[in-house]
Amino acid sequence: MKKITSILLTLTMLATVGCSAMMVVSAETTTNLGSYEVFSSDGKATFMDYTEDKADVIIPSVVEGNPVAEVAPNVFLNKSNTENIFIDENSEYFTSVDGVLFTKDMTTLVAYPKNNPRAEYTVPDGVVTIAENAFVGSGNLKSVILPEGVTKIKKSCFRDCTSLENITIPDSVETIEGGCFNNCTSLKSFDFPANLKSMSFPNFRDCTSLTDISLEPQHAKVFLVRILEPTAFFKEESNWENGALYKDGVLISVKQDTDGEFEVKDGTKAIAMFAFDNSKVTKVTVADGVEYIGPANFDFCSELTEVYIPESVTEISEKAFKKNQANLVISGFEGSYAESYAEMLGIEFKAVRASDDSLGDVNGDGKLNVRDATAIQKHLARVTELDESELSVADYNADGRVNVKDATAIQKFIAGFLI
Repeated sequence: MKKITSILLTLTMLATVGCSAMMVVSAETTTNLGSYEVFSSDGKATFMDYTEDKADVIIPSVVEGNPVAEVAPNVFLNKSNTENIFIDENSEYFTSVDGVLFTKDMTTLVAYPKNNPRAEYTVPDGVVTIAENAFVGSGNLKSVILPEGVTKIKKSCFRDCTSLENITIPDSVETIEGGCFNNCTSLKSFDFPANLKSMSFPNFRDCTSLTDISLEPQHAKVFLVRILEPTAFFKEESNWENGALYKDGVLISVKQDTDGEFEVKDGTKAIAMFAFDNSKVTKVTVADGVEYIGPANFDFCSELTEVYIPESVTEISEKAFKKNQANLVISGFEGSYAESYAEMLGIEFKAVRASDDSLGDVNGDGKLNVRDATAIQKHLARVTELDESELSVADYNADGRVNVKDATAIQKFIAGFLI
């Protein structure tokens, strides 16, 4: 059974504390801190609120014999004057360093005082989790550095940090929960951590200064469209080309009014989830070099009749297409991943050509060399004309056409840029 109590707590703050030392408090003088919820079932207390919005907040270690084991995530939300959060030195569960509250083992940053005058803050090494609401409304902060080893940033963590311009997030971060950067109106750039596996949305609402991002192909597996929609980066028309938004080898989004045939541009490595959602394209040619196609891409493209998928694609989300999607053909090489994927979903497959060692050997000398690229170029310039058998191997990138992209791809292969 739970018992709710409101009490006056007797506490004393150390008269002198070094700037970088651990902040501790011993129980001697009186400070009115407000209400606590005490759980009689496990004999532990939760710090729920305090009545006075003072610069220095002191959290006791024990309430009526029950150790304070939790701090509610909304305790400091409306406390605009807080400059330091201290903890009784006898606490079994928490500690304070430079006025910032941590769990005793220093693996979780629990709360940062929103009115602390610091403009820059570096989270100590060893921290693994940034707690829910930890930095909310810290209006003086302009720069925050998280150390390598942090894996989770919980929801609303940096919300309303309106002065925050830069945040360094290590590649170790795997999860960023929703609302973390909403209303960070001064945030200019954001580098997605390499090992990020989950990022909720909205996360950049009202980030009106966020004009640059950094991605890696694996980030196509998070909901980039919805995450980035509120940002200045997404809204800037000059970032779009031919109705599509690309960044660092990832196709993020195709505008819904894009129609006709669409070619994914060369250099693309991944197509993000929902990139083609509800677009009016009729045929999509996926560029050679793309390795991943995310979910919810083509299942609501009502006018789509064909998607060409090259051999480079080795992973397609099961939900990228609808099962038994009507009036649609997936085209690609015989024996390719695209063929087995189409078969799995019950979608018609059209073989463009069998994959063999003669691909690109236009002059039939048994080698892939500059003479083959030249033969294609001469054909395109109408200096010479390739016959049917030569044309069948000249389509080096297997997009169903013989064009300058095939000659370029052969030249890149010779130069060692493609394998």
